[in-house]
Formats: sequence, structure tokens, C-alpha cells
Amino acid sequence: MLLCVFAARAGVYRHDVPAEKYKKLAREQQFDCVGMSLTNCGEDNHGACRYLGGCVLIDKKYVLSAAHLFTRKDIRFDTIYLDKNYKKSDKAAYAAGGSMMILNQPIRDWQDTSTLNFAFRFGDRMYYAKRWLVYPPYLDSINATPRTEFCGDLILIELEDTVAGVTPAVLNETFDEQGSMITCVGYGSSGPANRHDDIDEFYEKIAGQNMVDNIEGFKVNGKASLLSCDFDGPDNKHNRMGSAKPLPLEWEPGGGDCGGGLFRNVKGHWQLVGIITGGGPSSTGFDFASIKGDCYGGIFDGLRISVFNEWIKKSITNFKMTERSVHDEVKKD
Repeated sequence: MLLCVFAARAGVYRHDVPAEKYKKLAREQQFDCVGMSLTNCGEDNHGACRYLGGCVLIDKKYVLSAAHLFTRKDIRFDTIYLDKNYKKSDKAAYAAGGSMMILNQPIRDWQDTSTLNFAFRFGDRMYYAKRWLVYPPYLDSINATPRTEFCGDLILIELEDTVAGVTPAVLNETFDEQGSMITCVGYGSSGPANRHDDIDEFYEKIAGQNMVDNIEGFKVNGKASLLSCDFDGPDNKHNRMGSAKPLPLEWEPGGGDCGGGLFRNVKGHWQLVGIITGGGPSSTGFDFASIKGDCYGGIFDGLRISVFNEWIKKSITNFKMTERSVHDEVKKD
């Protein structure tokens, strides 16, 4: 989750590629299904929505996003001291000419049931949440003492109205994602990888490419649930997994991109293969030297849709059956 809250390592692109190429990719029609998740959008706060992250339309009235966006958190601020070589050290080394980083560490999460005014924007239209369901093991895992392995950062939301003019994403149903080239789409912070000062929250839709280098993490029905990628730079010096050669539009999400989508093209057909969640098992042990110098060398994870397909489809069916039952009772009355 660190990548989604630590703005200095946000959604960034290759410094040697024009930003417009990333924006043009995001405008392609197949990515219209990626929208914004917002809060504080009830009638009393209309027009003053607060941005949460991304979301992906997967049915006419249903979206997927990252569950942690819809939880409240108690945060602990941890101070990390680095020496002159940007290695983790103590306060004395920092005082002798090192540097310091402050990280937000969540220590307790709970579902935000007190705020029902979530909204989701696709194009120029807003759609309000009717009800939602968090993947059950998620809250259990983050609230366990001690905290257990991160388990399924996924939420399914039913909207009040059908989304007009947008084709829902098709869910990937196969388990052959490793080695696939994926396109990552979100609205988070953006900027060139070599200039931290130019990275900021523009809430502009950006898309980039990466390769699925590894599959790991919490297992669902015996299959790992995270797709892991690293951000390779043009100098080939920061590779941490897979090939060191960057893709033409190599990119790393973060800083507000959580909840956005990871897509791949299979024989001309686009599939949703993941939901951006941030850091996972591979993200432990950060390369602080690369963080200080530039943003290359980072690792991010996407929640692997294929292993959650059964839960997603069953949950949508249950929502629809409940809706029909209510309508039948109304007719009887």
C-alpha cells in the first residue's frame, strides 16, 4: 500500500518519452471503463468531492476498486534516517550529512460504513454507490494482531444507475499472466521519473506499459494473488525482476492510481487482468538510493483478477438476485 500514499514515488513515466504519448494511450476507447472513485459527494457536499483513487467498470452497474480506499485508517508516522550513501541508518548518520524520509504506516483499518456518499465518475457523469462488498478476508487480515499477510485488497460496488456510453471491461479468466505486457491506467500523481519536483496530483488520466515479471502473494484456491512488475529505466541500471529493457511507454503507478486497471491485449481483445493496489511482498526492502536519485527501480503490484473471478461473479449474481427479490415483494404489496 505504500506506493499509493507516498507521493514522492507516484505514478511516473520515462523522462525520455513525451508525457503526451502516455495521455494519448489513456484516451483510447477501451480504457473508458477506468473511472474515478470519489467521496463526500452527497447532496449536502455536491461539487466538493474528494478524490480517492481509480475504479474499473466490469458490468453496466458494477465497478471494482481497491478496498483500502474505502476504509478508515489510524496512521503512524515512521521516520527513516539515511546516511550519505542513502542506506538506512541512525539519527547520527543523518546529522552528519544524510537525509530523512517520513512514511505513513497504517496501523488499524475498518470499513467506512458511516460515509455512504461514494461516487464514481466516468467521462463527465457521476454515478453514486448503492451498496458494496469487500472481499471478506481483507479486513480480517489487516486488523489481525499481529497483522497477517495482505489478503485480497478488492471491493465490488453496485451503482444506483447504469453507466451510459461506456463498454465494461472483460475479466481475464486464465492463469497465464506471467510474461504478459500490460497497460496500466489511472488518475494518480504523474511526472517524469528523473524529476521529483515535477511529480504532482493533476488528476489526469495517464496510461503506461509494463511486464508481469512475477506472480506471488496471498493464495486464493492455491493460486498466488498478486501480479508484480518493476519500473525499468532507459539506462538499464535499476532492474529488479525480469528483463532490464524498458518498454516504449514504461510506467509505474502509485500516488492515487490505486483502484485503476491493468489490461492486456490477447489477439485483439482487451482483458482486465488486475487492479492496482500498490506495494506487496516484492516491495519490502526499498532501494532508498534509487528513491533519492529518481523513481526507477520501484516495484508495484496489481491484484490478480483471474483468482478472484469466482467471488466477483458470485457476488454480482447475489446482488442481482437480492434486487429481484425486493422487486417481487413490492409487486406483491
